[in-house]
Amino acid sequence: MIITIILTLCVFVSWLLIPHKVTRYILGSIFTFALLLMIVGITANMTHHWGMEKKVITSDKKEIYSAGSKDSPANMLIANEIGKKTNNYIMVYKNHSDDQKAQTHFKPNMDKDQLSESVKHQATYKVKDTKKATKQTRKEVWVWKSDIYKSLFSFGHNNQELIKKVTVVTVPKDTWVVLDAKQAKQLQNSQQKQNNAGTQQEQKKVMQQLASNYKKQNPEASQQQVKDYLNHQKQIQATKQIKQEIGK
Repeated sequence: MIITIILTLCVFVSWLLIPHKVTRYILGSIFTFALLLMIVGITANMTHHWGMEKKVITSDKKEIYSAGSKDSPANMLIANEIGKKTNNYIMVYKNHSDDQKAQTHFKPNMDKDQLSESVKHQATYKVKDTKKATKQTRKEVWVWKSDIYKSLFSFGHNNQELIKKVTVVTVPKDTWVVLDAKQAKQLQNSQQKQNNAGTQQEQKKVMQQLASNYKKQNPEASQQQVKDYLNHQKQIQATKQIKQEIGK
């Protein structure tokens, strides 16, 4: 930007303020040619990102936590698709294990200065054989090849220009269930009806049997190992039950 202004001033001065004819033509031609090259370079940068290169930035995986109640052994991710067959979702989950309420994530920001970046951001989810639920963002950006190109063609915008950004939320297939907002509401009503003494007693018997089998297979297991095993089995059983209720 500064170089362009300087060249423009040099063209003006050389053609209009230099009295010596030969000097005027030589310097005027040089500065005019340099300014034309600068304009061509700026145009190429704006249309084809000349002087820039693509760079991929991948964030570290960050653990996320269930959108459901802390009392529920099953973990829930609430995901509502934006549009139809876009594979782009607004999701609800907790950012920290001690959060009281789940937060809404990836809702497009419709402010004028944020709209362009929101359109380039896609959020999706995967269900995999893994132990923890995580999120990870992969960002593709244009960056300057060198400080020279930056000084020539930068007009004060950031060092990075976003091409696209994809956030992937990955949840364990055995202990997490993915619901939309309507299914989550139906499930809440269903669980309130089923939360009775008979159901709790039946679940207790199942856990006792699982604990007995585990101790037989692992006679040297500590109490903490048995507890961890049973908690994991509670999550698996609760997740299976939810999936059956919603037909997944």
